[in-house]
Amino acid sequence: MQVKSPSPAHTQALEESLQACPVLSILRLPAPADLSKAAESLQAGGIRVLEITLPTPGCLEAVSALRRRYAGAELRIGVGTVLSQEEASRAIGAGAEFLVTPVLDEATVRESIRHGVPILPGVFTPTEAWRAWTMGAPIVKLFPADSLSSSVVQAYRAPLPMLKILPTGGVTLVNVREWLQAGAVGVGVGSALARREMIEQGDWSSLTREARTWVEAARRDR
Repeated sequence: MQVKSPSPAHTQALEESLQACPVLSILRLPAPADLSKAAESLQAGGIRVLEITLPTPGCLEAVSALRRRYAGAELRIGVGTVLSQEEASRAIGAGAEFLVTPVLDEATVRESIRHGVPILPGVFTPTEAWRAWTMGAPIVKLFPADSLSSSVVQAYRAPLPMLKILPTGGVTLVNVREWLQAGAVGVGVGSALARREMIEQGDWSSLTREARTWVEAARRDR
């Protein structure tokens, strides 16, 4: 079976950033906010991979601005909650370094791969995970992870060791180590890290402290 692949350089950069810090921070906000300051605060706390969800007001404009600002820096910036081929195209045009979806939509995956951009499709079953991998997805987003236990990572990877799994949804400071020790390549964390009230109030020092707490909890050498 021939597997199409996104750009090796882009995939390597994403995977290296997750190796350095396996916490993918998700910004999902219902109202306009200072996404630039939020990104700066998260990076100051040690976050290396940032996903801004497409429904967040100003998402694509922020991605373009952040890509210019952090060109060459150790911060990968992607777009999440991508639901269609057209949305994938717009996100890639804005400069997204990777895409994330909540479901496995084959047209969206194909569009991302066609442009050489890594995509993390949402999957829930081994069949979906395998299908995503055969289409070229370097990492799959296990979602919603709180419906499962961390042992599912080992269970999926026993017959499918090529899978790189990133649990998202319900990951906490209490269980983050369990997911990583089970073999997850990283974890996706939304409001448990980037809390809405911190961002709305511009409490950037608290956001940085929260990021540092997560980075420490997820250290691979602990």
